[in-house]
Amino acid sequence: MAAQELDDIFPRDPKKLNPHTLIDFDDLIGEPPSLLSLDGVWDKSARSFNFSKDLCYLILTTLCGIPISVLCGLKFAFLSFGTIWCVTPCVKAYHVCMMSTRGIYSTLIKCVCDPLWESFGNLFSNIRVSKADL
Repeated sequence: MAAQELDDIFPRDPKKLNPHTLIDFDDLIGEPPSLLSLDGVWDKSARSFNFSKDLCYLILTTLCGIPISVLCGLKFAFLSFGTIWCVTPCVKAYHVCMMSTRGIYSTLIKCVCDPLWESFGNLFSNIRVSKADL
């Protein structure tokens, strides 16, 4: 089966996480019509580029794919653990503590500031501004 057929049956990037990595020879090298290399050189260069890119990727994934997958799995396991068992309970405890603080603060504002602002409002409510012709 061709690589495209396998990709259709078993998609390896179903959520399209890495479309920016789809780079072909034509994406990097482009000759204007006035400056053309020999057709054989162009063809061999494109084949050399694709072969070296594919071979290097194959070697790197063979050597590093499984260890990096294990490290990424561990990293996200620790991240999930920390979020589930540490961060979320701390945030919940903070919210519980702030509920009582909010009640005290709200009462303080209602008892002290509300009468003060109401007095200022009454003080300035009788001010009238009018425009006088000169």
